[in-house]
Amino acid sequence: MPTNIYADIIVRRFKALSGGDAHGRIQEILKAENVAYEDGIVDLTLKLADGDLRKALQLLQSAARLVGATAPVENGHGAKRGKKTKIVDDDDEEMIDADADKPAKKAITADILNEIAGVVPPEVVDNLVSVMMKGATQNYNRLSTAVEDIVASGWAATEVLGALYQKLIYDDMISSPKKCKILPILSSMDKRLLDGSEETLSILDMVCQIAAVLAVR
Repeated sequence: MPTNIYADIIVRRFKALSGGDAHGRIQEILKAENVAYEDGIVDLTLKLADGDLRKALQLLQSAARLVGATAPVENGHGAKRGKKTKIVDDDDEEMIDADADKPAKKAITADILNEIAGVVPPEVVDNLVSVMMKGATQNYNRLSTAVEDIVASGWAATEVLGALYQKLIYDDMISSPKKCKILPILSSMDKRLLDGSEETLSILDMVCQIAAVLAVR
């Protein structure tokens, strides 16, 4: 039986919640639905959903169905179901039906959420940046291999672009002058993708240009 985190809110209208209220509401729903999840999942879900409660619940619904996370697990979160749980949101009410307890199943993890949301995993981005830090002139083969691995894993060029933006522009270890040179490269890449350029070659060209900037002492 798939969990029903999201279904009851599809036709309802919710007022905007603050970060703390949204966090608490998601925890309340996960507990009521007896969904197992690892530490930090609620924060990650809100981050991936840009603070949008409806999008956050959609993500969790998909993740729960994927793993069948409907029972407590060791070192995770979960709760036994009662017969029926009522959750009140302003003037709206939603009733979540209860089911019998089920055997322990997999918990929702950060990797699962990132994959559903189409987010390039942090370790993949970190590895690419570490290769880029070594420059492009004598490092082309390693850059090419790193890009080919990312493309082979199925990550879209737009997601790679977004991940690199978040990693490089918000990294305090990269100087402001370098960031000023990197931004036009990222902007150009965005334009090329909108124009329909070939993704693998575009990513490779972008990382080579950025690597040349990062390698300058």
